[in-house]
Amino acid sequence: MLTSRLAVSMGEYQQNLCKSTDASCTPCSQRIPSCIGLPDGFNPIPGRLWSKDYVQCDRNRTIHVLHCKQGYFSPGEKACVTAIKSGDGNQFCNTNPRILIRSSDHCGQYIDCRYTRRIGGYVKECPYPDLFNPDTLECGEFTKVTCGKVPEPQAPCSYEKNLCLDPYEKCTPCPERLPSCVGLPDGDNVFAGKIWSQHYVVCYKNRTKTIKQCSSGFFDPQNRKCSSQVGTDNIATFCSHHPAARIPNKVNCAQYYDCSNRNSIYQPYLHECTYPKLFSVATLRCEDFEQVTCGARTEPKAPCQYLQNQCPSTDQSCLPCPMRLPSCLGLPDGDNAYPGHRHWTKYINCYKERTMEIKECSMGYFDEHTKRCLVEQHTTPVPTCGVDQFECDNGQCIQVTDRCNNQFDCSDRSDEINCVVKTVCPEGEWRCDNGQCLSPLSRCDGRIQCSDKSDEAGCHYNTTPRPGTYMNICHNQQNGRAPHPTNCAKYYDCSDKYHPVLQECPYPFLYSTLHRSCQNFEYVQCGQRYEPQAPCEFDQNKCKALDNKCEPCIERLPSCVGLSDGRHAFAGQLWTPKFILCHRNRTIEVTDCPDNKKFDPDQRFCVNPTIVGKTIFRHKVAINS
Repeated sequence: MLTSRLAVSMGEYQQNLCKSTDASCTPCSQRIPSCIGLPDGFNPIPGRLWSKDYVQCDRNRTIHVLHCKQGYFSPGEKACVTAIKSGDGNQFCNTNPRILIRSSDHCGQYIDCRYTRRIGGYVKECPYPDLFNPDTLECGEFTKVTCGKVPEPQAPCSYEKNLCLDPYEKCTPCPERLPSCVGLPDGDNVFAGKIWSQHYVVCYKNRTKTIKQCSSGFFDPQNRKCSSQVGTDNIATFCSHHPAARIPNKVNCAQYYDCSNRNSIYQPYLHECTYPKLFSVATLRCEDFEQVTCGARTEPKAPCQYLQNQCPSTDQSCLPCPMRLPSCLGLPDGDNAYPGHRHWTKYINCYKERTMEIKECSMGYFDEHTKRCLVEQHTTPVPTCGVDQFECDNGQCIQVTDRCNNQFDCSDRSDEINCVVKTVCPEGEWRCDNGQCLSPLSRCDGRIQCSDKSDEAGCHYNTTPRPGTYMNICHNQQNGRAPHPTNCAKYYDCSDKYHPVLQECPYPFLYSTLHRSCQNFEYVQCGQRYEPQAPCEFDQNKCKALDNKCEPCIERLPSCVGLSDGRHAFAGQLWTPKFILCHRNRTIEVTDCPDNKKFDPDQRFCVNPTIVGKTIFRHKVAINS
């Protein structure tokens, strides 16, 4: 390095010239380059661009000859650099024919001057997502390379080799083939532009690690996993991307979502097969129930398990479904007695626990023993109760000692018929001539309910419903309440006896005619009133008619009807932390397993998923990739 100020041209100073006797002396022009014609400041040595040496000039004088400690002197940036622009590759390699150096365009590219035969110049690119390591002069894992001030490419389409560069070559645009993970969390994520499809992308540190497809179903962008199910929380988004799709309801085998038809009386896009058909995931149509496999979806069998047969919450005059459409659950195939009625003209035909038809004898009544219509009742009916038991009219057996004990032990109250005549009925009830007590709405309702038929004596019937009946319900109700005539969970608030207000007990309480209040269902005698058991039979748990954001009741509060007491899996959510607690057909509690455990539907208790991974996989195989 020169430490003193020099002449305009070093060659003009005799002291810098080689002596004629010194054959080893390097010519002055090679040792001390001239600054004549160069701007003030740092400049490359003339004739030696992209070398490690450079000069400092001032008014055409060579002030200093300097050397880069790292990298090479850039003639464009007038500074020492450790990475060069791709466009400077040819010029750089002319001076440095055996050098590898990082490209300043991005950290995944480098300049390789070792090869003279090349396509696309000296610029090379690491395979995605590797980066060029200037220390090892090799492509390496991006997690082990520091880019410093050089831009760090993260998306696949930041690498030129993934782009469509040839205008004459048929090529799918890079983002449609290789989606970006920049800004996305690690793990499975939605494929940009292919939302709600089979395609999804696996991300790691903003890199697109893998592109996968669901083995069945589609990738759920909200839950970030493969699924064959859509619920009320995401159906609108799904349908916006698949306007012609039909998919099953994840919890109910008779229901499905039709994206081409948003209008529904239940929920937007939600539709239901006509009873007793079920929705097939194979054909995506409603099919005969024998042709459909429900899998984890709840399989409704009784007519009243179908929404189409339920009473609208706004229609207080609607007769509860079980009183219109009886269930065949637990009954054998063929003709059976109408539930709750013995020796009645109507009977039902069952097949695989479905109510196929409600029939009626043209004459006589249906005999449950012979399974046919009889004109006259047997004089010696086939006994069904023990010798120490009394047979109720509906076939129920009670102890003989419970007969005529002033308490209703038969669910149809027949154990208190033809007993010592009561002189007074409980407050709010109507007295038959034989002493039997009934709801006041039973009077002149067109149905004989007193065994002596006195409830229909002297009545004048209209062909239309009588609105006055509901006013009479509050007659003589001193405590301001009256039981609903057909629903054991409802009662009338008679504060204004001319305008009674229908109320409902909180689930699972029932209205006690004895206590005149809502009581624990275990201590309430419903008699002929229908006894609702499932949470979704209570109006309070149903979605309001115009509430499109409400999650259907059955998806929130599954039924325990037909299940044993104790813990059971949450229908439609097998092998998740959720489970339900049942007691006497009631859903007592919906809760979760502690400590991230899963509920085993076979063993019916919470387990550690890592211990039973194979079992979980068996249940999940249909929805995971």
